[in-house]
Amino acid sequence: MDSSTIQYSMVLEHLIGEKRQIKDLSPGVMGGLPTPPKSNEQKMIERGMESCAFKSILACVG
Repeated sequence: MDSSTIQYSMVLEHLIGEKRQIKDLSPGVMGGLPTPPKSNEQKMIERGMESCAFKSILACVG
């Protein structure tokens, strides 16, 4: 293997591999207004309403 292949695999491992760091993208860190953390129920409802399936059904019905 040449060095470019090794460098590519190291970058790939850093970005999407097991060594990837979980980033906390809270609005306070990103410069937005501080908001209280969302509960698991709020996150679940938000994911459901932002899903393509929900939006498609809503577009057909509404």
